[in-house]
Amino acid sequence: MRVWMLALVLTTGCVGQAFLEGDGGTDPDDTGDAALDSGDPAGDSGSGDSGSGDTGSGDTGSGDTGSGDSGNGDTGSGDSGSGDTGSGDSGNGDTGAGDSGTGDSGAGDSGSSGCTATHRVIRPVHNSVDVPVDVEMEIEFGQDERNSLTLTLTNQVTNQRVPLAPVQWAPNGRLARTRALGDLAYDTRYRLQGTYSCGGQIGPIFVTEEQSEPPVTPDEIRNRTYAVDLGSGRVVEPAGLGSLLGPQLANAGRDLMIRVTRVQGAVLDILVGTAEPTRSSWDQPRCEPTTPVDDLDLGANPVFRGVVDELGFELGGIPVTLQDARLTGRFLDDGDEMDLVGFAGRLDIRPIASIFGSGSTPQQLCQTLPFVTNGAVSCGPCPDGTGNFCIPMSVQELEGVDAAPFALQTRTSQQIRNDPQCRP
Repeated sequence: MRVWMLALVLTTGCVGQAFLEGDGGTDPDDTGDAALDSGDPAGDSGSGDSGSGDTGSGDTGSGDTGSGDSGNGDTGSGDSGSGDTGSGDSGNGDTGAGDSGTGDSGAGDSGSSGCTATHRVIRPVHNSVDVPVDVEMEIEFGQDERNSLTLTLTNQVTNQRVPLAPVQWAPNGRLARTRALGDLAYDTRYRLQGTYSCGGQIGPIFVTEEQSEPPVTPDEIRNRTYAVDLGSGRVVEPAGLGSLLGPQLANAGRDLMIRVTRVQGAVLDILVGTAEPTRSSWDQPRCEPTTPVDDLDLGANPVFRGVVDELGFELGGIPVTLQDARLTGRFLDDGDEMDLVGFAGRLDIRPIASIFGSGSTPQQLCQTLPFVTNGAVSCGPCPDGTGNFCIPMSVQELEGVDAAPFALQTRTSQQIRNDPQCRP
């Protein structure tokens, strides 16, 4: 079996470190590694640390306790845990609590306990723009933070807090996901703030997308079939396996087909299936069932979202099923196209164990996944109750086009059983 290795980011020393949050630049409030003493910008010097505040256990991770310090600057060797006894703090040591309250670099005092605060905001990236209004916020930590993380989201235009859904954690407690309860406002500046262990702080700022696409009318999308290219997006989950599963989606040989069957106010019904692209159209498999999905939410028109009990598609030419899948998308150009199509749910790995290694069994794969993903991915119960062989999967930012004159046809399990061409 091929073993897929993940890069681990190691932090050393006593000072907390952090992953930079993407390529969006640094937080304007971050002051890097400079001394952060509010009363003494140059750091502690001279006899400021010579009093009783820097003796004994005074420098055990919570900061200098002498009156010479202004509350943020453990400097020199004073953070070694044994305590400074003289004026040896020269101002070039620890920077105290880290990012001066902003935490985009996520630093924290380690003290004698060796505690280190690390994080990486996967999305939304700091200073990013055109962030989807239904963005799922995702943060990766260097250790289990399930019992320490606090998060708030603030609309910086109105200065009002935005309610967040309960945080969903990866099994190892190092990957956190949440989203706003309802869509964010278009073209608006937000800040996600949080704290976690070892003094770590989070503070990315982002701006949501503009509402550049007008709402669609029922007549513009009713009875249209859209072909969604599974190779056009990116694999967000399973964590660390996107480079493996992405090409398998791109080489699936079939597109995901979505037909709009009913539009009533802010409610949408669709039919979901797959079809193989041909030179001029698509070829729908005769012996595979389609899935009707009722009552999708079109309240944020032209954006739609809903839940599909079982979403079928292909990985590497192998039919797979995503259970309890959350499906989202947006209509474009008067209903001629789709973008921002995404789905997330629980993937049954039993049909595709061989993708991860020649001769692999589902049981072997489930035993191996926690090791090759550093605990980020593990098998769990499948929603249909058939076993503990499901892992999280999320594919986002897919694109679709109007497949006319092709139209996806309903194929039920009963129709397939009664079809002589579908019998073994």
